[in-house]
Amino acid sequence: MLLKNIYKFNFLLLFLVPPVLFDSWTLEQFPAIKEFSYEILFILFILFLLISGSNKKDIMVSEPGLNILAVILVCFIGVSILFSESYLFAIYGFSVVLCLYVIFIASQRIFLSFEEIKRFLFPLFIASSFISLLGLLQFLCLAFFLPQSVLMTSTLGHIDLIAQYLLLFIPLLFVFIFISRGKEQVLFMIFFFLNLGCFLSTYVRGHLLALIAAGFLGLIFYLQFLHKKKYIDVKTSKRILSLSLILLCFLVYKQPQVIKSLPVISLFIGCNAGAVGEVNGRESWRLSKNILLRQYTWSSTIEMIADNPVFGVGIGNYPLIYPLYERWQEKEMENRIRWYAHNDYLQLAAESGLPTLFIFLYFIAVLFKKSITYLIRCENKERSLLLFGLLLSLFAFLVSSLFSFNFYQLAPALLFWLFAGLIIFLIQDGQNKKTLLLPRLSQKAKKVVLLVSCILSLIFLVRAYHNYKAEILFALGVQYTTEDRYQDSGAIFEKIIKLSSNKSKYYYEAARAALFAKEYKKAEESIKLALKLTPNVPETKYLYGLILYEAGKISESVKTLKSILVLDEYNAFALNLLLRIYKENNRVWETRVIEEKIEEYRRKRLVAIQNGELIL
Repeated sequence: MLLKNIYKFNFLLLFLVPPVLFDSWTLEQFPAIKEFSYEILFILFILFLLISGSNKKDIMVSEPGLNILAVILVCFIGVSILFSESYLFAIYGFSVVLCLYVIFIASQRIFLSFEEIKRFLFPLFIASSFISLLGLLQFLCLAFFLPQSVLMTSTLGHIDLIAQYLLLFIPLLFVFIFISRGKEQVLFMIFFFLNLGCFLSTYVRGHLLALIAAGFLGLIFYLQFLHKKKYIDVKTSKRILSLSLILLCFLVYKQPQVIKSLPVISLFIGCNAGAVGEVNGRESWRLSKNILLRQYTWSSTIEMIADNPVFGVGIGNYPLIYPLYERWQEKEMENRIRWYAHNDYLQLAAESGLPTLFIFLYFIAVLFKKSITYLIRCENKERSLLLFGLLLSLFAFLVSSLFSFNFYQLAPALLFWLFAGLIIFLIQDGQNKKTLLLPRLSQKAKKVVLLVSCILSLIFLVRAYHNYKAEILFALGVQYTTEDRYQDSGAIFEKIIKLSSNKSKYYYEAARAALFAKEYKKAEESIKLALKLTPNVPETKYLYGLILYEAGKISESVKTLKSILVLDEYNAFALNLLLRIYKENNRVWETRVIEEKIEEYRRKRLVAIQNGELIL
């Protein structure tokens, strides 16, 4: 019994901890593969538990068709490794895919009843509501322990990540209001409005449109098929809608400048949807700039797919290959490495090929068809409403994936495949009498598994706490740097690196603080560590070149700046610093070459602006 509880507790941790890991699960960490994350090791340990506790005949649970499709999908993604530019990136990416597949299988088998699912989901609702509460406090400028100088981040590091995460909970919390009764119903109402309030205060267009689309689809489906069963009380629904509108009006009142950023209005006015805390004259053109960036990214990704239609460029290799297809206008508007296509379907096709995309879409179509068929004939209120909420959550998530990178963030990706597995469990009427609780292990082996599981759980939680503390300190360190308190910010970044040393941005900001404090040796050491983690980012290379220049290492600085121009031919920072160095050293010919390059860049830029290809 103890082993059962530990096993299910570990499974729950997979969904509770990632929301406080911020965006640490990104490609930024991949070059630091020697620090292979405890998160992945932990999930792979869960894989060991599942495999060791399975009988060969039970590997395919109920709904073999859907599970076979999932296996084929994983296999096709695995084949793409053979066509990768970097096997290191590909293997890391595929290990995450394997972990997500394990979650999908486990969620079909670990629960024995509907009540168990409710008990499992309740801590997840508490976690999302706590994150939402922090976000709302920050939005209202009441959370002094969270950074106020940036967009609302709560514990997830970026407004997009908050919206992705909460998008999966809002439809589910809505149906739980009608599943529960009495005090429990009031509690779920509080959870719902906390999640909705935080979600709305992010003002992210794509996710908001996805939620509205899911709402309309749910309304149409309910009126068409479920209205006669009277599962949802009309009066309660009207109250919830009225309170939601009041909440929206309150949030707009607190931040009136973002009324223009609501989706439909913003198309006509042209205001940025993420304008919280950023009120300046440039907001009027940000929407057009973002649309152009998406157009360039998508068209470049389509070219990548056309060149690699069958097997793609390899899972996890998108940021390595994308610069070969990137347009210079895109670099000009946003001069940074492109980690995501901002369309999960295009990125999946680019990394693993069109057949993989087709299998994924076919899997989703079969899942929804079977679920809707079951939902229409199901007479159990609680089971129907839970399935209804899960389907709406997945639908909203899939719609928002047209504009975002939902499947490439750990917390929402884990939840998506958990919910998909729960749907399969529900449409089989919960007839799941077999579990994966290590029936074939001896007592000694079970004790070893229990011990290792507890140790990894503890490490997992400690890492989550360290990441959380590091991000809070990071915001404070950046603020000190902007206030010219370089000694203070340098001390803070040293503390951060001791807590978490696998992020390039920590070393980058530490190097900046040391540079401004004229501690060039320390700055050089920090930026070299940043370059080990992100070797081909022009911004990091430029800072290295600037540090070398300030330290008097002119030849090394020139060499570094030239390497930036290989990555980005018209990098303005590198060109201007090279021009300055050549003028100071009376190198006439090199000066003339750089001046011609700058002039060529200006002409090209002017033509692009006149043709509407570039908005600055």
